Amino acid sequence: MRVILLASVYIGFLGPALSSDAEAQEPLKGIGVAECQTVLDLRENATLHQALSSWVYGFFSALNFQSMNQNYTMRDLSGASMEPDALAERIVGRCYDDPKRTVLAVAFDVFDQLPLVDVSNNR
Repeated sequence: MRVILLASVYIGFLGPALSSDAEAQEPLKGIGVAECQTVLDLRENATLHQALSSWVYGFFSALNFQSMNQNYTMRDLSGASMEPDALAERIVGRCYDDPKRTVLAVAFDVFDQLPLVDVSNNR
């Protein structure tokens, strides 16, 4: 419920504000479609940071679920370095490399670099 509330706040309140020219662009429809530059420009915004943290952890959890069902592997999301805030900081850090990339593209790259866990014995 908290994630839905944060997403609603983000999309409803911050979405239109993130458009550089509200007349020329439609409001942001989700964090994943945002360009990294948008995230970098608003990185000090606590609401955005919380929304990004929630989004990235949910996104990575969904990717893990899909991977586990396909090939019995998943990425390790345990430990302090894998907390939602830490993962969001990885995304922000990678956004500096190419501010034109989308958050989604950067998230896939970060996810692919996380340690693999074999869960075939847990079927």
